[in-house]
Amino acid sequence: MAMKKVVDAARLQSAQFLREQHEAIETEETERLRAEQAVADDLRRQIREAKELTWQNEARLAERRLASLRQQLSGGTGAGVGGADGAADAAGDVGEAGRGGGAAAI
Repeated sequence: MAMKKVVDAARLQSAQFLREQHEAIETEETERLRAEQAVADDLRRQIREAKELTWQNEARLAERRLASLRQQLSGGTGAGVGGADGAADAAGDVGEAGRGGGAAAI
């Protein structure tokens, strides 16, 4: 009878140990998944920021190209100054259209 109590106590102790180990593993796994999710979220944020910078750079480039074309069309005279303002406005419209399309893709 005493041997049965010792065996039962050992089984209970073993079961408790296994439960604790299982909980520890679940906790580690949960923490690892949270860390991975945080990294993934950060990468998504960086990608969004990079896309925004790309759109802004494309808009600036378009502004410069339009200003240059307007200046060439005006013959390089002072009238090109007003044309540059119009080109900047047009490039801003192009940039906004690109931004809307990109936001829909995200």
